[in-house]
Amino acid sequence: MIIVVEGDSLSYVQTQSELLAKRLDAFYLDTTLTYQYLANQILEKSINPHDKEEVVLFVDSLPFEILENLHSSKESVNFQIEESKFKEVMLLLTEYRGVGKKINSVHKNLVGSLNAVVSGDFVQPFYSSLTSCIYLFSKKKAFDKTEKKKFVCVDGKTENEIHLHILNEIHQKPRSWKFMYWFLYQFGIRVIDPIMFNLRSSGQENLPKDRGYILASNHRSHLDPVILGFGAKQMLSFLARDTLFEKPMFKWFIESLNAFAIKRGKGDITSIIRLAVRLIISGHALCVFPEGTRSKDLELGSIKPGAALMALRTGAPIIPAWMEGTEKALSRGGSKVNKTPVSLVFGPPVFLDDLMSLPVSKDKVHIVQGRIREALLKLRDENKALDESRVNL
Repeated sequence: MIIVVEGDSLSYVQTQSELLAKRLDAFYLDTTLTYQYLANQILEKSINPHDKEEVVLFVDSLPFEILENLHSSKESVNFQIEESKFKEVMLLLTEYRGVGKKINSVHKNLVGSLNAVVSGDFVQPFYSSLTSCIYLFSKKKAFDKTEKKKFVCVDGKTENEIHLHILNEIHQKPRSWKFMYWFLYQFGIRVIDPIMFNLRSSGQENLPKDRGYILASNHRSHLDPVILGFGAKQMLSFLARDTLFEKPMFKWFIESLNAFAIKRGKGDITSIIRLAVRLIISGHALCVFPEGTRSKDLELGSIKPGAALMALRTGAPIIPAWMEGTEKALSRGGSKVNKTPVSLVFGPPVFLDDLMSLPVSKDKVHIVQGRIREALLKLRDENKALDESRVNL
């Protein structure tokens, strides 16, 4: 996921870009910094900036690691020469093809397959591979809306409001159906469900149709993802343990069903959250089971922090879902699927606008965990009351 942020001189592009990267737990790349560093080095070493051959030779002699460490280091870079004095040299560097080629290689190597926020005066090489491009502007400058499709006005807004606007703009539209997913979905709802489950579902109007979101459901059976897929009437995405991807044929099959591999373990939570952020921003409806595992006693277990972190980093709504009956259809440790009625209800979105200011703290995560639990328990009670009223009828 690569997000490019541009803007006019009054919109604090660098500051907002760094904050956005911090929120998304993404790598931040300031493309101007590399040129500033090279211009500063050229003047310090008394190299003639107008001598193209000498400049290119000097840049080529610099190890990639030095330039990469500029952006990887958490410490700010202090230049010995005033910025005004090396601006002219920076402009000359952009005209030297050999220099630009090396810098572009450094930048793209740094970003690689990471989630990244890119800003600065030299973002053009990323246009071909970006996920989204945001333009920040102030009311004090004229702005042509036809020039940039996604834009955010920063004038008169708090930092938190600006962030919410940016997050809303970078979210992509939902993914189109994969053929295998669509085929199995049609087969499932037309053949398997009427015979085996007679699924009774409601609340589909609560599922967003214009952006990615987090679908947080209770978990009782290995059948839960299938039932969620039947009931949502949308293409969902799932995170699955990497061992399921070891056999080529099964790997192809579950990837066709929008499953993404993760490593399960305490040390891998960061990489899991980063993958989830990329998927949600890219328009995926990501299904998660916030309890972390199937319930043994059919009661709602403790809510793990994963879904809360995903929501706080992306600003995506959380849609609670509650299922009943899947534990009878496929019991824990069982291998036979039984014919039994199943019910599923999707609740109203849980929005976190009041918690979106940085930093993403443990206290905020705990608050979101509480809201997820509250929303799920409310659905459970509503579903139970509905079932009782049907019995009485």
